[in-house]
Amino acid sequence: MKILKKVVKSVPSNVVSFPKKVVPVEDVKPMSYRQMMAKEFLHSAKKGTVPVSDLLDFAQEQDKKCFDEVVDFSEVTASFEELMGKQEVHLNFDWGNEGFFTPYSSSQLFSRFGIPNAYAKYCMNNGGNDLLIENLEHWREKFGGKYLLRYYDMEGSKEPMIRAMLTEKYKAFDTFDIMKVVNSNTDIHKNYSVRNWLINPERLHVRLVSDERLNVESDEDLFMGVNLDSSDVGRSSLRLSIIVFKQVCTNGLILPQSISKVYRQIHFGAGADRFEENVIVALNAVSQIKEIAEEVITKAGSKKLPFDIEDEEQVERFRVSHKVSKDAMSLILQGMKEEKYGKPSVWSLINVMTEVAQDYTLDTRIDIEREAGRLLLVA
Repeated sequence: MKILKKVVKSVPSNVVSFPKKVVPVEDVKPMSYRQMMAKEFLHSAKKGTVPVSDLLDFAQEQDKKCFDEVVDFSEVTASFEELMGKQEVHLNFDWGNEGFFTPYSSSQLFSRFGIPNAYAKYCMNNGGNDLLIENLEHWREKFGGKYLLRYYDMEGSKEPMIRAMLTEKYKAFDTFDIMKVVNSNTDIHKNYSVRNWLINPERLHVRLVSDERLNVESDEDLFMGVNLDSSDVGRSSLRLSIIVFKQVCTNGLILPQSISKVYRQIHFGAGADRFEENVIVALNAVSQIKEIAEEVITKAGSKKLPFDIEDEEQVERFRVSHKVSKDAMSLILQGMKEEKYGKPSVWSLINVMTEVAQDYTLDTRIDIEREAGRLLLVA
C-alpha cells in the first residue's frame, strides 16, 4: 500500500496588506454525508464582504481533511452497507482505510470495470445489489490493478468518504493550490470582489467581479469578471471564462469564446506557474474586451426575440437548440410575458434566462448562462 501524504506549501507572501474581512466565510468542519450529497448552489456575497483570503482559509481547512491512497483492487472487495438510511457501495480492506463511495465516485468505480452506470443504478434501485456486487467482483478480478482513491473525512463517521477513484497517473492541482494562486494576485485583491462561490470536497467555483462598471446605453449596473471552475475529483477540468455580472439581481452571463477570446482550459497537473499565467491573461482580457462587451450588450437591447412568445413550435425549437429544460423554458416564457426586464428583446431574454438559471444547481446554471451568452451573437 502506498500512502500519498499531502505537503501543505506556504501561502505566497507577495500580498502585503489588504482590508480586513467583514463577513467571514462559514467555519469549516468535516461535512456529513448528507451535506456532501446536497445539491450544489452558489453562495452570494455583497461587494467586498468576502475577500479571497477567506476562501483560501476555507480551502486550506478543507484540504486538511482530505488524503489520498493508491489501492490495489485485486486485494479489496466491495459490499453494500447502510449509510444515513441508504444502501451505498462500501470498500472492504484487509488493511488500511475503508470507505464509502459518493454517487460520483461510484460511477467512476463502475466505469473502471466496464459496468454501465444506467445498469448499476437500476440494480441499486431495484433490489439488485447482490447481482451488482457479483458483476464488480468478476470484473475486478479480471481488470483489477492499482487506482488512486481520494478520501474526505466525514463528520460523525468512523470511515471516510471516497470522493474519487482515479488512475495512478492523475496529477492533482486542487482547490487549495488554485486558491493560493488566486490569493497571490494583487490585481484581484485591489480591483475585484468575490460575488459567488462554492467550495466543497468535489467542486470549486468562484466568480470574481471587477469594480469597473460597464458603459451601456441602458445604464444598467453591469460589471465584467472572471469565472473560475474546477474539480478535485475529475468531474471537470480547470476552466477560466469571462462573465458579465448584473449586480442588483446577481445574474451572471458567460461570454462566448468568439467575443472574449480567452476561454482557457487548464488541465490538472499543469502546475501553479501555468495557471498563474492564465489568470493574468484572463484579467487582462476583462479590460481588453470591455468595449466589445458594451457594444454587443447595447445592440442586444434593440434586437428582436429569436422566437414568437405565442408560437409553440418556435419556442420549442429555441428550447431544443439551446438545451433548455421544459421547466426552465416555462419560467423563461413567464418572465418574458411579465416583461420583468422590459419589452421583449434579445437582451431582456438574456436577463430572464440568467435569473431563471439561479434557481438551478450549478452545472445546469452554467449551461443556461452559457447559452444566454450565445444569444449576444444572434443576428
